[in-house]
Amino acid sequence: MKRYSPGRSVFRKRNQQENLYPKLEQFSNDGDDSNDGNVSYESDHGEDDSERDAKKLPILTVLEWIWNLFRSHISILVLLFLVLAIIIVSLGLIYSLSNPNSEGISLKKYKQQVNGILKKSFTNEYEHGVNTKAVLRLIGEKWIYEKPVEPYVVLITGTKAGMLADALGDVFSNVTGKGEIDRIFCNEYKERQLLESEVTKSLSKHSKSVVLHGIDTLRGYAPLYLHSLSDADHSPFRSSLIILTINSFFGSHPNCEDEISSHLLNVWDSDYIGEDQIRPILSRISSFLICLED
Repeated sequence: MKRYSPGRSVFRKRNQQENLYPKLEQFSNDGDDSNDGNVSYESDHGEDDSERDAKKLPILTVLEWIWNLFRSHISILVLLFLVLAIIIVSLGLIYSLSNPNSEGISLKKYKQQVNGILKKSFTNEYEHGVNTKAVLRLIGEKWIYEKPVEPYVVLITGTKAGMLADALGDVFSNVTGKGEIDRIFCNEYKERQLLESEVTKSLSKHSKSVVLHGIDTLRGYAPLYLHSLSDADHSPFRSSLIILTINSFFGSHPNCEDEISSHLLNVWDSDYIGEDQIRPILSRISSFLICLED
């Protein structure tokens, strides 16, 4: 029989506890080391991610700002375009409704006023003046309805030539709304330089029109200015209306053409200009010729 020894039992228990606790301590230490390692690893990666996020944030912010700015400008441009389109369409509709044919209306108004003048003051022309009416209608169409592309020169002869010329000037001024048309009175003392200065001043106005009374009274070099003024290719006023008058009766059209040419050759021929210079002037100023019989 074995004898029970208290000391040996205590020693055995102590050894068992020592054998057990070191394992627990080792396990605990290992766990702590593992936790410390995990904490350190996660901390390092967290700092890297934060740095990346910090770097990405300004770039994204800038890109977002640029996109928002671009998008906002696109909206404004689209809105402005729509507003402008609405305004243009509205103005077009208003103009088309109020002025369905502005040129046609002006031309009709011109014809009515011219017919009224002929009926009141030029009875014979109103009833029998076929050429007079044709010339007045044609010059009205060219000056009012069409776009002027050359100087339009109208020569009116007869004892009432000045009256009709002034009346036409008033009609054109009224119908076109371009202002009053100047009247220039020629005489034997008006030199070419003065005539050119007066005509240039008149045609430089908005009306681009002028009435020259009594061109057959010009002398010296002055008639030569009519040649350059009425030149379709080289005139200083390519778009102009020039009404000329000779206040003398030369008969009815077309016989009056020869009488007018003979008259001007006679009064303009001088030491300054001769027939070879006068005839080109006559051909240019007689394109639209009215010979009044009243």
